[in-house]
Amino acid sequence: MVTLAYKMEWIDKDPFIKFKPTYIKNECEFLSENELQTIIEKEFEIERLELVKDLFVFSCYIGLLYIDVITSTKIILRSV
Repeated sequence: MVTLAYKMEWIDKDPFIKFKPTYIKNECEFLSENELQTIIEKEFEIERLELVKDLFVFSCYIGLLYIDVITSTKIILRSV
């Protein structure tokens, strides 16, 4: 839109002419099978923590971020 506005002479100059986007690549670390198994075998006395653990393990197996699983769960539960 800014480029169009500049070309149509609606603005005098492109305000983003000196802007250079940067990309920061983050390295992901994965749990080992032993680490994941340790989490699976962990027992919690609080039911809420068991649910959080189950959702985390589920997210590990399907490849979604834990936050995406939680958000999806909240949306699904609200619609029921």
